[in-house]
Amino acid sequence: MPNSLWGDLKALELVRTPKTILKEQADALTVATSGMLEGVVEDRIGVLADFAYDLEVRVPSLNNYAYTILSVAHPMELYPLELSAQRPPTRLSCHDDKEFEAALARVLGSSEIRHVLSRLRSQTI
Repeated sequence: MPNSLWGDLKALELVRTPKTILKEQADALTVATSGMLEGVVEDRIGVLADFAYDLEVRVPSLNNYAYTILSVAHPMELYPLELSAQRPPTRLSCHDDKEFEAALARVLGSSEIRHVLSRLRSQTI
């Protein structure tokens, strides 16, 4: 095998990506509702950004009914990131992970999303 000209790739920095942050929140929802509601991160296709995802709530007992909470799109460099949600109406740009997490907290903790989660969970009983 020829010598690698890439240098020491073991030293590459690993960062928390927007997708990782979304998956953490998806998992938190699944755990908090004992699986009655499942958080899912779906790759979006056909978007002009390099990477795009939807954060969804799925309800296994309702034939996997899915409700999209928010959408995220970002370049390979991760930021700036565009976040959009219908409830509460949100469209903003986040320039780093701190801004992204603050925006997520506002959307996920909003009364509108709590209402959606309440109605979805109520239908599982």
